[in-house]
Amino acid sequence: MQNSSSSEDDALAAYYILKLRKKRKAKRYWVHDILKKRQNQGDFNNLVKDLENDPERYWNYFHMNKEDFNEVLNAIYGDIEKQRTQLRIPVSPPERLAVCLRFLVTGDSYRSIAFCFRLGETTVSNIVSEVCRALWLRLQPAFMPEPDENILLSSTEQFENKWQYPNCAGAIDGKHVVIQFPRNSGSNYFNYKKTFSIVLLALVDANYKFIAIDVGAYGRNSDSSILLHSKMGKKLEAGDFGMPPDKVLPGTNISMPCVILGDEAFTLSSYMMRPYPRAFAREEHKLIYNYRHCRARRVSENAFGIMAQKFRVYRRPLEMHVDTVIRIVKATCILHNFMRCKTMIGSGGITDEEEASLIESGALDDIQPTNRRGRVAAYEIRNKFANYFNSPNGSVPWQSQRIHRLE
Repeated sequence: MQNSSSSEDDALAAYYILKLRKKRKAKRYWVHDILKKRQNQGDFNNLVKDLENDPERYWNYFHMNKEDFNEVLNAIYGDIEKQRTQLRIPVSPPERLAVCLRFLVTGDSYRSIAFCFRLGETTVSNIVSEVCRALWLRLQPAFMPEPDENILLSSTEQFENKWQYPNCAGAIDGKHVVIQFPRNSGSNYFNYKKTFSIVLLALVDANYKFIAIDVGAYGRNSDSSILLHSKMGKKLEAGDFGMPPDKVLPGTNISMPCVILGDEAFTLSSYMMRPYPRAFAREEHKLIYNYRHCRARRVSENAFGIMAQKFRVYRRPLEMHVDTVIRIVKATCILHNFMRCKTMIGSGGITDEEEASLIESGALDDIQPTNRRGRVAAYEIRNKFANYFNSPNGSVPWQSQRIHRLE
């Protein structure tokens, strides 16, 4: 009786296993019927082709014109091209670039992009990651080369001419890039605004271009700590960053070092200037220094604002692996530089009133200020800059009126 019962159980189990396999087999397909219509009905072979005849709408779609699209495509073509096989036709490099740019520009989900281009969701995810990697790999040497003395010297001249701040090599700032909570990460990515993020730390020139960036630090860290442990910060501390030698302030015989401008999140040092603390900036000469400092430093805020306006992927938490987020941030930064090089016309700056409209407070969040004290020599350097900006040689006609309006 036991053998008969055991045989029946085995037969029943075998029946259900076979039935389950048939169900699974019935559901499997190589390419979904909807995706098979990609060549005829997908956005790339229809809408994008039509947009090529309308430059304005083409720019609105990709935030770059056709010529710039082709230039980027030629730079990364070999890195994103896939081998054609007898089983399937791969997604072409132009379409792969179009998918990635559309994701960055709109901030839509992988699923939304997949429906528009009639691609699989996983395919879109892989395309975005691979294209972003290629963008950084091929464009970075030309549009964000390793900083050296010549690059930083050119930046100091731009800051002096456009923002009337001599001996300034760049403005630095950090922003939180909000992400979905990474698994098993504890509180590493949890920041003071009670969101999860990685930090983008950037040194910016007078024309809103990124000179150097550091991406991927934990959101819990401060700007000052991130800079200290970054490759950029270590080189600055060691004197190997390529900072230009000391220069005489215009119209004087006062020799001063070249510096970087930061906000209250950074520690005052011989190469890093920050404003006087608001609680102690009561005297007019300190208020004037803070105005001149912040006026020049805000190019970093504006650079982030311009980038966030162009790439709306920053408008929502990025729901992918941290490594992919880092690739996306690097890609948007290098594309930002690429587009700045293409669109810069003339040498006019942006007025104080216009600057506020560029700062996207809802897209990238500020870093928490630090109370870490600076070095004695750094206080002397800042005081000398303050004295210079209050002297006939260093003042600008509108500064007194400006600080009284801010009070």
